[in-house]
Amino acid sequence: FDADEVIRAPAVVAGRFVVFGTLGGKLFSLDAADGALIEQRQLNGPIVAAPVTDGDRIFVATDKGMITCFGEADEQIVQTPERIDTEHQSE
Repeated sequence: FDADEVIRAPAVVAGRFVVFGTLGGKLFSLDAADGALIEQRQLNGPIVAAPVTDGDRIFVATDKGMITCFGEADEQIVQTPERIDTEHQSE
């Protein structure tokens, strides 16, 4: 895939996607199987660090201080008592 821009940071693989950014602030998502472009977005500022993933979402930071999360829309993580680590819970 030719991004036609300078790529400084390594790509990340998340599921079936390969995601990377450019110094021009473009974020690319490619199909990991064949390298086909799935999506391209313009972010505010150069992308100089590799995107990171938790397996479900992809987080991208720019050098302008913007952090963007890509994943399922309108999802929320609910902290239920059984999910809270009671050993480190304050009294």
